Amino acid sequence: MNILIVKLSAIGDVIHTLPALAALRRLYPDADITWVVEEAAADLLADHPDLNRVIVSRRKTWLSGLRRGLIIKSLGEMRAFLRELRSRRYDLVIDFHGLLKSAVIVFLSGGKRKLGYASLQEGSGLFYNEKIPEDLGRHAVDRYLDFVRYLAAGRDDRGATCLAAAPEFTIAVGEEERRHVEALLDEHSGIMTTGESGGENDGSGGERAVERSFWKDVNQPLEARKEALGEEAGLSSSAVEGERPQRQGSGNEARVSNFQQSGEVRGRTLAMDGERSDFGRLDFVAVNPVAFWETKLWGDEKFAELCDRIRTELGIGVVLTGGKAEPLERIRAKMKTGAVNLGGKTSLRELACLYRQAALVVSTDSGPMHLAAGGGTPVVALFGPTDPTRTGPYGPGHRVIRGDLSCSPCFRKHCEDPRCMKGIGVEEVFTAVKDTLGK
Repeated sequence: MNILIVKLSAIGDVIHTLPALAALRRLYPDADITWVVEEAAADLLADHPDLNRVIVSRRKTWLSGLRRGLIIKSLGEMRAFLRELRSRRYDLVIDFHGLLKSAVIVFLSGGKRKLGYASLQEGSGLFYNEKIPEDLGRHAVDRYLDFVRYLAAGRDDRGATCLAAAPEFTIAVGEEERRHVEALLDEHSGIMTTGESGGENDGSGGERAVERSFWKDVNQPLEARKEALGEEAGLSSSAVEGERPQRQGSGNEARVSNFQQSGEVRGRTLAMDGERSDFGRLDFVAVNPVAFWETKLWGDEKFAELCDRIRTELGIGVVLTGGKAEPLERIRAKMKTGAVNLGGKTSLRELACLYRQAALVVSTDSGPMHLAAGGGTPVVALFGPTDPTRTGPYGPGHRVIRGDLSCSPCFRKHCEDPRCMKGIGVEEVFTAVKDTLGK
């Protein structure tokens, strides 16, 4: 059976689709599964054990090339993409994206069963021959799993067992990524400890008592996974060696919620050499202050004050993450203490590896937030124009802080007065960080 998954972007949305992929593999253990994704999120799917191949759509690059007069080159690449897309006869095509750009790919694939949402956004439903309802009041992870529930209905025991396991967020991290992250942290070991920037390591950093568990046999070949999944009790291949400790907060802040969408999440970050990776959690908080929407930003001054308080009052290091170094440097320049700026120094898979070592991640509503939550690291998330019920950090142990305004969520990318984010105070966020860490 040939299956095509269409989920093009963005980073967080692709992460939210990973549990559906794992369930789909359990439902069809012998299937040949292909995923079409755009460039920005392609790194997340590289070497994924449940995929046979990934096809990258460079739509933005092609459109940019056409605008710049690179017509022959762009059209040639588009034709090559189409040839690769149509090189297999797909029995099933699932559009997890549900927009016109994804529905066109579904149509061009030539698949027999074309499955998508009945919501008809941008006319996408016109390209499907099977549809399921979309409940926007539920989290994206659960909505995407609805496709597998639909496909599993009426099947034998496999239909039930494929959805019985906890959602799996699998990202393949190899030895190269792990060594790169280790080198970055070693390079800044002085700043990671308490005290001023660049100070000597006084031993207070160290490894925390909390250890995280990776999963054994993570690099078994796809054929081996198929064989295991084909057994009646084959879900043991996804069993957790050790469960991550969960911390429960006091819940005493009116605008701070202990955000839980599921009783358990298996955030499998894979070591592709097949060896168990015993990274202990380190004594640092990762902070992701960036977001694509300007309405999701919290402010450099507030992030600087928060980082200073984490350093001085909690005595642990701070690592700033983001796609570029410059925005993070503005925050670091406003700090009285030190922080590590890793902006632009990690790939997505390296960032996943970094977050797995953090004690906690503080983030705006963004792809990195979902990367941290999917890996099982506790997250303190700042929400304003968007709805955490739909796209909040998935799983137990996370905290969401949001402005309590009647206009929120508005889902606006631009706003003259984003009071929802301005209204979030440093004290609220710091208290959530302190409580989550058990300090």
